[in-house]
Amino acid sequence: MIEVRPFTRGDREQLARLVNAHVAAAMPGASVPTATLLNDLERPIGEYVVGPWVTDMATLVVVEGDRIVAGAHLRRYGGEEGISESYRDAGEITWLVCWPDHLQAGRALTEAALEQLARWQVRICYGDGTLPAPGVFGGSAHETEKIVR
Repeated sequence: MIEVRPFTRGDREQLARLVNAHVAAAMPGASVPTATLLNDLERPIGEYVVGPWVTDMATLVVVEGDRIVAGAHLRRYGGEEGISESYRDAGEITWLVCWPDHLQAGRALTEAALEQLARWQVRICYGDGTLPAPGVFGGSAHETEKIVR
């Protein structure tokens, strides 16, 4: 049974292993310390321009049995003046990963992430894919979905 739920601190080691499997696929031998991953989930590390624009964040995981098989990190950007027009009232799936043999869990997580962005009533959704590791950039899928209120 697939369960999509919010990330808890007890998930940190399993989520770090999942993220690091993807990091290592892009940069063999590279990894992200668990503490770095947790810091990124709490605040946008190294993003001195867009970081202050973030008003909400959520991390979701998919659990099958006792195993984390997918994870995603979401951000919501504010609507105030001073925030770039392209980010104003935007939502973003910052990254989404799943084990290759759990694509159905990845699909369920994508749906849950889009539902969360809809609850935040964002104007537009972005998808990035950049993991919190130096040199690991995802395929950008900007403006992949517009949510109609």
